Amino acid sequence: MSELLYICGCFDSRVRPLVFTIRKWAHYVGLTNSSPGKWITNFPLTLMVLFFLQNAPDGPLLPS
Repeated sequence: MSELLYICGCFDSRVRPLVFTIRKWAHYVGLTNSSPGKWITNFPLTLMVLFFLQNAPDGPLLPS
């Protein structure tokens, strides 16, 4: 899975900074936590960002 994330980051130079920013924002507002529980962890959050980029309203930024 880490190789897939690496490849997705190589498709567009905006992917990694976007994922990093969203992960930091989610941690700041209390949406994520490092331990599983009632919070979402960074890994599924990253996958949701990639899914959004594959299905972006203005056209996909990443291939599916």
